[in-house]
Amino acid sequence: MSESLKQLADSLNIATAQLSGDPRRLQLALGQVEERKRREEEEARRARLAEFAQTDPSLLNMFELFGERGLQQAFLQQNEETAKRQEEQRKFNLLTQAGLSVEDATLLTSGFSVSDLIDLKKSGQDNDEVFLSAIDKSVENTVEQVGFVEPFAQMDSAFGLGDAALETFNIAMRPLGFEPASVTGQASRGRDNLNLEIKTTLAQDFTGKVNQQLLNQIDTLLPKSGFTSEKDAQAKYALMRDRARTRIERLEELIRIGTATETQKARYADDLYRTKVLEKKLDAAVLSLEPKETTLEAKQETQNSSVSAPQIPYGSFYLD
Repeated sequence: MSESLKQLADSLNIATAQLSGDPRRLQLALGQVEERKRREEEEARRARLAEFAQTDPSLLNMFELFGERGLQQAFLQQNEETAKRQEEQRKFNLLTQAGLSVEDATLLTSGFSVSDLIDLKKSGQDNDEVFLSAIDKSVENTVEQVGFVEPFAQMDSAFGLGDAALETFNIAMRPLGFEPASVTGQASRGRDNLNLEIKTTLAQDFTGKVNQQLLNQIDTLLPKSGFTSEKDAQAKYALMRDRARTRIERLEELIRIGTATETQKARYADDLYRTKVLEKKLDAAVLSLEPKETTLEAKQETQNSSVSAPQIPYGSFYLD
């Protein structure tokens, strides 16, 4: 039906309700018109998002798997990565123009200082080990400069019956512009963002494609509700951290064996960087969910443990 016919039908419906003299019928007619407009606007908005996602295969993949939030996160991450790479390329060009080797320029662009580079060369490490060290340095710089780990250190405020009740109250009050339990609200958003990042990072195989079966298994294991106990949430995030560490080990192995092309090596390095960043966030989440009486030594032991929860045998889904 064309827009003009829809407007005519709405006008006739409202006019008929007015002539009936029944206020409830008129209110119902007006409500139906508003609901139709709202639904059409929502459909048009989603159509625009879907059209936008078509411009980039990675954005489309995120939109199909995770909806609007996935598209939003992928777009923001893409913008951040583009800006970062442009700045790194600018620095790299300046360094090579100044006479440095490609290898040294790459390390300095990754965040190494001149003294770091000299120490690495004195250590006698081979090129692959230096390359991995550069990734570790980049992760450390990101954590220090961006400070994104902090929100995940409050994850204990996102789980448990009390926090679930507070977040229910938050949800009811947000349309009015209030968030009474702001810490719980921030922690709940941190939980949702962390869960999304876990899926988008750990559900990919080493070719960059999302493994749907693995994605479904991870989604089943994630703590997604405030009604999940802190103990259960900690065990589940510890399991995800173990999966991240397994992925890190495999990526480092793929870089060390020396058979990857430059394109593959760049993709492995990018995956390794993102997985190590995720590991940092999971470390913060797991530690925040420790029982309050836990000692510092016990926390450190938990952080360094490799078996925190029953293992799920899906490492084979990570394909070369």
